Amino acid sequence: MGVLAEAKHEWKLFREDRPGERFSNHRQRMRDRPRGHSVIAVGAGAMLVVTGSVLLFIPGPGSPLIVFGFGLIASHSKRMSALLDRAEPKLRRAARKTKRTWDALPKRSKLGMIVGAASLGAASLLFMWKFVVAAYLLD
Repeated sequence: MGVLAEAKHEWKLFREDRPGERFSNHRQRMRDRPRGHSVIAVGAGAMLVVTGSVLLFIPGPGSPLIVFGFGLIASHSKRMSALLDRAEPKLRRAARKTKRTWDALPKRSKLGMIVGAASLGAASLLFMWKFVVAAYLLD
């Protein structure tokens, strides 16, 4: 079985596991991997967490990188897999509640929140350009 086929198969098993057990089950399946696989996975996970943390402060996909990085680390860490297994059901409940609240909002409120978030994003970019990028260009 090729590397890509193995990854697809593992993703399918991960997806089919129950929330709250996924990361521990995945860690159990990864125990039989060679030591080099563990080192590479944990190193790549750490790099993703660091990169995602940087991307939180500049435009980019920071949050998904952090989550994926923690997932890679959890595939070889008992503590991290237990932590993510405890957190997943709570995060799913919070996401469902947030979606229900969003769906219940009138269209005007949604529009106002979107415009507000876009304005905040534009102001952040302007601030970064004016005080960060321009400072480097002028030096």
